[in-house]
Amino acid sequence: MIATSEAVVTTFDAALREHPALVDAALKTVGREPFGFFLRVSRGVQLERPVSPPERPRGSPPPAEERTLIVAEEGAGLQYVEGCISSAAPLSTATVVLAMPGARVRCTTLRNLPSGAVSIKRAVAEQGARVEWLDGSFGAPTPAVVLEGEGSVLSAAFHGRVGELTRGERRSTVSLDEPGAEALYYLMTRGLDRAAAAALLVNGFFEPFTRELPLEYAVEFNRFVELELKGA
Repeated sequence: MIATSEAVVTTFDAALREHPALVDAALKTVGREPFGFFLRVSRGVQLERPVSPPERPRGSPPPAEERTLIVAEEGAGLQYVEGCISSAAPLSTATVVLAMPGARVRCTTLRNLPSGAVSIKRAVAEQGARVEWLDGSFGAPTPAVVLEGEGSVLSAAFHGRVGELTRGERRSTVSLDEPGAEALYYLMTRGLDRAAAAALLVNGFFEPFTRELPLEYAVEFNRFVELELKGA
């Protein structure tokens, strides 16, 4: 580290510890776009209904970046759902989750991100906490969760596999087969055209994922899959 009256050269985590005022002022200058969402659930509170960010006004241009911060205090529980099934999606998104000891957080994301978009999803699960990612995004990377305490659990779906990872072990992994040509041919002999048959098979392939979604999001996801198949 180099620290003088004229310059500070150090790692970012050290700067946060030793020069918080400088870092805070700089970040507020860089991140001026007022787009994002903040959710904090107090200790022991269980939210019974899923929480979603407010919708942007119809016809408004998408923001260049969008940030979401979710904090579940000790013993809290929540489900967060965000969806953007449209061509007007942000070019950069970041979702950060902090699950304190014993908290339960489920994050469901449905997005069709444009080519070249950056999507970051990170979480920290402390002792006894559980973080679940249900990611139905097209073009998004696999989420990452840091398991910091004993008994912390990560559950992630859906990139062709459904799995669960606890601190030090991996378990209950199920593979799903892609629909084959024989099934497609069978449905076409029963009167369906190729596009309708393919949509039926693909939606069945995603059924383990969509059955975990709120109904309105499951309908939107199936509709988007059908649009993708028509454009293929």
